[in-house]
Amino acid sequence: MPNQRPINSLINPLLTLISVPRRESITGGGKNAVNIKRGRLQEQRRLLAAMMSDVSANAATKSILGHAAIAIEMWSDSYSPSYAPKDLFGAQVNARLIAPFKNGYLAEIKIEQIPAIINLIKTTDRVPCLVDISRVKKIEILTDTHVLNGIHANVLMERATKITVAGMEFAEYLIWLVPFSRHALRIGTLSSLATTIGIKGIIATPTDEAEVTDELDERSLIALPSHGGHLLATNPAGRLLAPIYSIALETTDQLLALAASGKVIRIDPVTTIAPADASIEGITIENMHDLTHSPIVGVIDGGRTARSYDYAEAWRGTNLVDTSVAHTSHGNGVSSLVVHGHELNRNLNLPKLFCRIGTAQVLASPRFPHKSPHPKAVIKYLDEVIAQNPETKIWNISANTNDECDDFAVSPLGHAIGALARKYNILPIISAGNKLETESLRIAPPSDCEAGLIVAGRKHDEHGHVGAPCPKSRLGLGPDEMLKPDLSWFSTVKVLGNQGVNGTSFSTPLVSSLAAHTWKKLKDPSPDLVKAVLLSNCDLKKYDSRLGWGSPVETENPWECEEGTVTLAWRSELKTGLTYYWDKIAVPTTLLDNGALHGHISLTAILDPTYLNFVGVGNYCMSRLEVSLQDSGMNEDDDASNVLGSMQKRLTEYNARKIDHKWSPIRRHANNFKGKALRASTLRLRARIYTRDLWQLGISAHDLSNFDVGFVLKFMSSNRDPNTYRSFVQAMRQQVESAIVDQTIEVENQ
Repeated sequence: MPNQRPINSLINPLLTLISVPRRESITGGGKNAVNIKRGRLQEQRRLLAAMMSDVSANAATKSILGHAAIAIEMWSDSYSPSYAPKDLFGAQVNARLIAPFKNGYLAEIKIEQIPAIINLIKTTDRVPCLVDISRVKKIEILTDTHVLNGIHANVLMERATKITVAGMEFAEYLIWLVPFSRHALRIGTLSSLATTIGIKGIIATPTDEAEVTDELDERSLIALPSHGGHLLATNPAGRLLAPIYSIALETTDQLLALAASGKVIRIDPVTTIAPADASIEGITIENMHDLTHSPIVGVIDGGRTARSYDYAEAWRGTNLVDTSVAHTSHGNGVSSLVVHGHELNRNLNLPKLFCRIGTAQVLASPRFPHKSPHPKAVIKYLDEVIAQNPETKIWNISANTNDECDDFAVSPLGHAIGALARKYNILPIISAGNKLETESLRIAPPSDCEAGLIVAGRKHDEHGHVGAPCPKSRLGLGPDEMLKPDLSWFSTVKVLGNQGVNGTSFSTPLVSSLAAHTWKKLKDPSPDLVKAVLLSNCDLKKYDSRLGWGSPVETENPWECEEGTVTLAWRSELKTGLTYYWDKIAVPTTLLDNGALHGHISLTAILDPTYLNFVGVGNYCMSRLEVSLQDSGMNEDDDASNVLGSMQKRLTEYNARKIDHKWSPIRRHANNFKGKALRASTLRLRARIYTRDLWQLGISAHDLSNFDVGFVLKFMSSNRDPNTYRSFVQAMRQQVESAIVDQTIEVENQ
């Protein structure tokens, strides 16, 4: 048979599961009397009523057209989305929740209705309202304490990019307006900020001679790309989900007044992205290779001037920055690692992979910081260049801002790159960012991108194998407990000209080339499936905030199964309201001894969260995935049946977020087994989608589209028994096929 390779040949291909999952319906519940925290109910009636009186005393100066925004903080045992206080702040008192906000919510109230809210708190006997009262910890008028996060205004003023117009210097910021439900309130907010505080709008980028105007309108609105049609720009009521504006301030007093206005929920200084500086000399290349059939990596960097790499360039985009000020030395170095990093670093244990490059010249040299493109220009440029090169599925971004990621909110650039990734079905590979060895800085945007594969740095030992974390690499986690960085690889390497460099900028292209080849090899690739295959191939069994899941080194080529292993990789579309079961997944006989499990199993699943919250601060992903691998011989609802995975159901929402990273799109479970008894010789995989905060969109879970999930399930025998792959394929003959293009599997009859 053409293109067919028997399984006893050199390569055992990655497998894909083709069986259809069994589905079971789920019935949901609501608030009931058992959810009331009776031990604090009466005290909270008193405290919340007093807090609303304080709100009344301060609301007039913070209001727009008689409406004000209040910040609601929940008790740590009440973070679950089912406890959102929609009943206490509902239609009966002309109020509504409008967004998640840090450890709680934002609500919009009418000032004239405050007495009615106070009376409701004191007198209601409705169970849903009593649940809310017992679970709301604090209610305050929105002010600077909620917005500045303890950062002094002078610090924010120093960090902001400065622009000069007509001899006057302005500091530039991005501001998030309170996402009021009515258009008239949002327009009123803009007018109020311009007239009472004196902030101005920026209607052009600094590189285009920015114009500062007294008008604050849609011309200074940050236009973010849509999330593949699923990032809803508006809900049915027409509420803008990302009212972010580019503004100019002259003084610290203006910044303080803006933060205290009660009309904004977030203020970010505008900072530019830049690579780690490196002096790279020489363009000597030992060999040129025929790269006609090699995959392409889009290199978003300082451009390429090394002519000896002309042979490797598949396309070149229009330059966003002029070559005279571009950071071409960095772009040359990153490009060389993408093309043939293994040849430049023969001392390191790297797969022998060659790639072509696409050149997107975006980054200015650190010597010309005033020539760095504005974030709005970067977003617009990336949207255009990605659309122009649809064959390029992997995009390398070895650049970061100097900021740390926020505890709750994703940066506009990280969000925009994620939206572009989902829109164009691409995988961005992004550096985690660099720091001094003595610092403990968290990852730098855009490494807070949900859809990106974030790469940290790692040392190598004397044998060229991965070692300890690189002390210059930034640390996780990402916003909202996201598991970022995802993985790590060598960060001290040589680039063209035999120049030694160090930084996450240079570990990132090594991952990009591997990701590009993985995409090219898979029959049914997706960004999340490629990411899951790479994570499944990493060497750590538990997540590390410095290394992610480690480095993708367990198998040189992750689309193959090395001796003693077998791996399944597949995609599926899941719908809310259903539990999915893939039944009768065989356990390789080499992992069983008298019905007991021995060896290693890992399960990696990555969800495209599809619906994202970019209106509030926190609760970024509005969906999550729960997966487990279960003993088929036990009841599927029995926690004891779980061989791998599932959530710890007794944890509070707060602890589930901290310990299980409950709302992270990545679920990865791995364990070494030394005699776990099984009641059956087969396993089943269970998966379910959960959602939250859909009230923002004015829809229910039944209105949602299906969610795409990438699954990777890996078995490894303790002694790397070569019969592992064969025994699994023989048992699963009707349920699996090769996951690799132009290759089938063949099983010898025994």
